[in-house]
Amino acid sequence: MPRTRSATRRSSTPRTPASVLIAVAAMAAVVIGVPLTIPRADANEVDASSHQSFIDTVAPLAQRGQEQYGVPASVTIAQAIIESGWGTSGLTTQGNAYFGIKCSESNHATGCVHLPTQEVYDGQPTQITDGFRTYPTAEASFLDHGEFLRTVPLYANAFNFSHDPDQFIREVHAAGYATDPAYADIIIGTMREHDLYRFNVPGPPPEAPAPPAEPVVVANAEEGATERQLS
Repeated sequence: MPRTRSATRRSSTPRTPASVLIAVAAMAAVVIGVPLTIPRADANEVDASSHQSFIDTVAPLAQRGQEQYGVPASVTIAQAIIESGWGTSGLTTQGNAYFGIKCSESNHATGCVHLPTQEVYDGQPTQITDGFRTYPTAEASFLDHGEFLRTVPLYANAFNFSHDPDQFIREVHAAGYATDPAYADIIIGTMREHDLYRFNVPGPPPEAPAPPAEPVVVANAEEGATERQLS
């Protein structure tokens, strides 16, 4: 998504570069054992100009989702990386959607867009076109992802492993979230490669809210994996 740049005013007073402040904050977080949060001005702006910028700007959204719904932030960030193509997929750029949740009633979505996607049937990749939820902001997409996993009974067992992100995503995958047989391994590999575990928020997961009235189906647009709720 395009970045919104804010104007800055020149000052005669020397200032510490923001990169230095962030580095100091990161070291302090490690020393005192708290999850790392990257400060940023706009909670709904995602910077997809580089992989590190993407991670830094979606991490607070994933942490907010973990605090509200209990999905490990590391899992959410890794899923967003894979399912949105680092924020560059058509679904993301057109609809602020970082997870391919198919069109159905939602507390966070505001519309629907139809795009090509790839399903895996009987081990064979199959191209189809389907409708996916769209959102007013990136934050709404991340909250919808957390609410979806938390409220669908199919994925309830995963929340027994909220403090074990690797097993959490294995349980979600085993419950039918993705048709790609390698999906859980891909997510785990992404978490490990980018050390996303450092963003997890400590503490017990929140109590599960009531499940949605109707089943929903999801699929990953423009990426290899697909997600589906089973009835």
